Amino acid sequence: MATATALMTAEKFLLMPKGVNKHELVNGEVIELSPVGRPHGRTQARFCMFIGPHVERNRLGEVFVEVGFTLARNPDVVRAPDVSFVSEEQLLRTPLEPGFFAGYPDIAVEVISPGDTTREIEDKIQAYFDAGTRLVWLAYSDRRRVMVRYPDGRGLMMSGDDVLSGEDVMPGFSVTINELFGK
Repeated sequence: MATATALMTAEKFLLMPKGVNKHELVNGEVIELSPVGRPHGRTQARFCMFIGPHVERNRLGEVFVEVGFTLARNPDVVRAPDVSFVSEEQLLRTPLEPGFFAGYPDIAVEVISPGDTTREIEDKIQAYFDAGTRLVWLAYSDRRRVMVRYPDGRGLMMSGDDVLSGEDVMPGFSVTINELFGK
């Protein structure tokens, strides 16, 4: 007879010893993620370089890097997007507490790594949208493209001189894909 494994809570996950690799909590189970490579890290940094000053200058909220968000409970789901934007409105209604952010990113940016599977990516996107995220940006460093995903299932692939916009989620933000990825 198989023994049931107890599911981990977000609180226990927060206290888990830290190893070399990043982890996320998916339906109460710890998932280990590999450290990122140079193209991934560069893309992550470039998103911050463009988003951060705009958000700060316009007092729109906060930008985070790899912050854990408790997206669901029972079983618990904690995801840490590569870059995230949380609106001022949401920050005001979410108390600042130790631990993971008790809410969702308004925009989640996931930089796609070579080992990411379609299923893993789609599961992350669905978890974000189920929690309330309004936009997900999937960055493909190797192809210099960004896929914009919407809660209704639509997706828009952007490249070159296409303009990535914060739409009504991060008003006034725009950057061309070429500018975003740089040289």
